[in-house]
Amino acid sequence: MLDQSLRGTPMFFYQSLNRPFLMMGADRSLFFLYLGMSVIVALGQTLMSFILAGIVFISFHTVAILIARSDYQMKELYLRNTRYRRYYAAQPGIHARIRDLEASVPVYQGKRGLV
Repeated sequence: MLDQSLRGTPMFFYQSLNRPFLMMGADRSLFFLYLGMSVIVALGQTLMSFILAGIVFISFHTVAILIARSDYQMKELYLRNTRYRRYYAAQPGIHARIRDLEASVPVYQGKRGLV
């Protein structure tokens, strides 16, 4: 049996603070995106458009749930990947100080000598 003094300090972990905010198991923004798509399809007000809207909603919802189960930050990762560029031009801030170039080795500058 372990001695009570050797157990260490208890640590509390509140899991509710670290869970993502999901709508019916899918990412919130994706949920509203395909819900809006389904509503637009259902506005045809025919039986076929309602069936198609249900199929669209269920299929997109299933994919969104699978993405959220694998990694709930996957949508942010995909969005970040679409904004990636191979080259980012340098953009100094408006208040950035322009540094004077200094030679790393002494350079002869005529009458001034080696500077």
